[in-house]
Amino acid sequence: MNLCDIFLLKLNYNFRSDIIRVEYEKLHFNEDIIYSLNMLAKNYKFNITYFYGYLVKFDKANIYAISPHNILFSKNDVNLLVLHYDDYMENETYIS
Repeated sequence: MNLCDIFLLKLNYNFRSDIIRVEYEKLHFNEDIIYSLNMLAKNYKFNITYFYGYLVKFDKANIYAISPHNILFSKNDVNLLVLHYDDYMENETYIS
């Protein structure tokens, strides 16, 4: 056991009662945007994959992190990833 291992054990022991809990909340994806993009995909014959974003809440801290929605467009082995934040920074229901 080297000095670094002893230091890490001491840190884990001292801060065991102060563990911060992390919660993930799935964000709502606007259905109008999904409908419009699906119509475009149908007309131009490309594939769309949707990945929902989430809100990360840290217990015992006034910190929130927003992970955006990911929209993956693909056609003929060419992929484009779009990060869609929507209006979560302005919406008071998510940041309170």
